[in-house]
Amino acid sequence: MAISFEHLHIDKTAQQSAIDCYLLTIQAAMINQIAQVTQGVLLLKDVLHAAVRQLREALQVSDCLIFQALEHQLIAAGLDSAVMEQATSILSDICTKNNTWLAQGQTVSLPGSEQQLPPALENWARACGFGSILLVPLLYRQSFYGAIGLIDTGKERQWMPQEIAFVQAIATHWAIAFYQGELEQRYQAEIQERQQAIAALQVSEARNCALLEIIPDAIFRVRRDGIYLDWKAAKADTLPINTSEIIGKHLHQVLPTEVAGLIWEHVELALETKDIQIVEYQQWLNGKARYFEARIVTSGSEEVSAIVQDITEHVQARLILEQVNDALKVRVEERTAALKKMNQALKAEIIERRKVEKQLRASEAQILNALAKEKELSDLKSHFITITSHQFRTPLTTIQSSAELLEYYGHKWSQEKKLTHLHRVQTSVKNMTKLLNDVLIIGNAEVGKLEFAPQPLDLENFCQTLVEEIQLNYTHQHQLVFTTETTEAQELNYFQPPCMDRHLLRQILENLLNNSIKYSPRGSSVELILSYYGEQAIFKVCDRGMGIPTEDRERLFETFYRATNVGTIAGTGLGLAIVKKCVELHQGQISLESQIGVGTTFTVTLPLSNSLFTHENAEKDSSY
Repeated sequence: MAISFEHLHIDKTAQQSAIDCYLLTIQAAMINQIAQVTQGVLLLKDVLHAAVRQLREALQVSDCLIFQALEHQLIAAGLDSAVMEQATSILSDICTKNNTWLAQGQTVSLPGSEQQLPPALENWARACGFGSILLVPLLYRQSFYGAIGLIDTGKERQWMPQEIAFVQAIATHWAIAFYQGELEQRYQAEIQERQQAIAALQVSEARNCALLEIIPDAIFRVRRDGIYLDWKAAKADTLPINTSEIIGKHLHQVLPTEVAGLIWEHVELALETKDIQIVEYQQWLNGKARYFEARIVTSGSEEVSAIVQDITEHVQARLILEQVNDALKVRVEERTAALKKMNQALKAEIIERRKVEKQLRASEAQILNALAKEKELSDLKSHFITITSHQFRTPLTTIQSSAELLEYYGHKWSQEKKLTHLHRVQTSVKNMTKLLNDVLIIGNAEVGKLEFAPQPLDLENFCQTLVEEIQLNYTHQHQLVFTTETTEAQELNYFQPPCMDRHLLRQILENLLNNSIKYSPRGSSVELILSYYGEQAIFKVCDRGMGIPTEDRERLFETFYRATNVGTIAGTGLGLAIVKKCVELHQGQISLESQIGVGTTFTVTLPLSNSLFTHENAEKDSSY
């Protein structure tokens, strides 16, 4: 038993009554101290420490502690710092995790608790050698504020009901004290907040008053029905009515009818739309027109506030600015018109200059083209003179020598020998004639005067006759072969004979055949193959000569150009150029395949029907 009365020789009932009386006395004293804390007479901290001491002495326990759940604060006596830290942690954990049954007012006791004790509490009690522990919650109005803990070391102690009731009564009053402390703190916080709000309001009012004083404009409040609620006159107020006489009056009683109606209309708009309304109006004061701007904004459910500013100077400045702008606009338009005229004249001059420049460029191009052609003609002339002087020298020499021999020795020679020299003269004349003809053809082709007169032509007969004529000139030196690769189906498809220029076709085939003979070894054969493909005639001239180098093929059809491997073989470089011109007049194509030491094949493709001949025939048919 915590309280010993062994020195009193009284019965057990009297002893129990004495204990109850003793505890009630201590309880009354402690409750009185708690009441003085709530009244502000005593300090909470001092009374808490005194309460811990009184509970420890009254119940004769090893130590007593009070734990505040809100601040996790522990007040104890006799425990060292390490034990106090551990006790604070454990009690905080218990109050957090076991607050359901603590908040219901149930006590936690060791031993004898009906609830299962937290393992941390049992382990802590066992480690510290605590025989008995009693935890009584601080509970008031279903709010949990902490707990009072009683600790007794040594042997286990059975807590008496009156002891538990005693501690519960003290705990209840401490809970009330903490509750009132919370209320006091809230009250003080509210007082402080209100004082701060009042101070802020006073500062705001002072600021607003200062702003109103320095604002030079008139300010008023008006209800929806047009009644003035407040009015602050402008610094230079010119209204013929005092401020005190405006409040309570209608807009129409203070302002002219037009102005009052305009402002009242915008008051309604501001209340309906909740948007700021800006209205400008004119008012005559002291015989002068003044301009005002009212900015109206809602300041309540059924009222608006407005600031009225005298904008006479702004309006006058705006009018002056508009006049200046109008004058400037006129000047700008005049200047723009003048600039447009100048621009048009400049554009015309630029266009004219561009035309002149274009003409100059065209003239320059023509001059350059003419110079290029003149240079080309000059080069051709020089080349021609060189070639012809060289090509004419041999036949002229032959003619001269044969003529002299016939003159001096003709009477001594036989008829056969005379004919041999005469044939030499004739051959030389033919070569010179061909050279002159080639030059004339090239000249006419260069200036676009080469005649093109297509006529119906039997190609097979034409080719056969040409091959036979050329064969006569070369007798047994080369063998010329003509073949035709025409199928019966192709012959049936041709309803009209081929139409080509006989003279130009002869130039094409004769030059190709002569070239093949010239650059082929003696005894070799030269082939002319005629075939058809669709509406085209294809002529192939094949030889087994020296071949044409690849690097020479691109320029092979240029005038006076000869392959680099011809050596001392005589030639003018005009034959293939003539062929190219004649093929182009027929709107045909020419190509070649060649291999050095194997031979060359020229392929000429010409259309069977010529548009020029077809057009002329159509004109003749229409004239019949």
